[in-house]
Amino acid sequence: MKKDETKSRSTNPEVDPSSPHICLLGNSHSIVYREALSEDPAPFDGVHLDIYSTNLKGWQTVSFRDNRFVAGDRRVAQRWRNQHPHKEAITPEDYDAFVLSGLGIRYDYTLRVLLRLGVFPSAVDDRLISRAAVKAMLVAIFKDSVANFLVTSLREVTDAPIAFIFTPVPGETLLEKSQYEHFERSEVARRIALARELTEEAAIEVLADRVKVILPDEALLAENGLTQRHLLRNGGKVQDGLKPHEPGYDHAHMNRQYGRHMLDRFAPVFDEMIAELSGEGRG
Repeated sequence: MKKDETKSRSTNPEVDPSSPHICLLGNSHSIVYREALSEDPAPFDGVHLDIYSTNLKGWQTVSFRDNRFVAGDRRVAQRWRNQHPHKEAITPEDYDAFVLSGLGIRYDYTLRVLLRLGVFPSAVDDRLISRAAVKAMLVAIFKDSVANFLVTSLREVTDAPIAFIFTPVPGETLLEKSQYEHFERSEVARRIALARELTEEAAIEVLADRVKVILPDEALLAENGLTQRHLLRNGGKVQDGLKPHEPGYDHAHMNRQYGRHMLDRFAPVFDEMIAELSGEGRG
């Protein structure tokens, strides 16, 4: 349901005070969207957008009390207070729709699971463990994710549209890590494909019909199934208050170009969300 004009919190005179209020909740993977939006606000132009982000460890301190998301870590609360909209707690009733990014549903976790179970690099046909068993484990893990916690909590208090922008497929530099260097590249590609399939199947089963899922674009992937190197975050510097996982090319996090591409991919879904709220598209 659209908010009454008196509930508007925007100070931008170019935004209609009666326009939808959108909340983006994300971990470190949301950095690329904040950066891309700083250059071009599409697809969120013409709406009120509030972004709440912190790393996954910070999100794991968040609880849902009195119909609000409250951080259990004072550093997270301070971080939210320092950023627009300058509030240290998130009140779902203030928003018409939600967009989630990352938050514990991830491809690289599945790759690690396959490694630890001894499935990698043995062929699927060896049946060391069934595909169904691996998927069942992932479903259990994703049910315990921050993403599922947020979706479940939101659905307790609102029927507002929710979209989930999937965590990026790891970048090509992942294969430069020591645990992969002695495997045949064709076998690595097969395992990456398997990890992607299992991750997406498990995540979609967990999120079910409660959210609109936006998967990474195949056009962004190299032949081995990993995200192309030129789309990876580079430099190892602190961005948006969140430290990178490693110096140089970061196989887990992407750059602004990736963020722009995924926002463009998300735009049609966002228009559908707005149409649900207003009964018509944005033109």
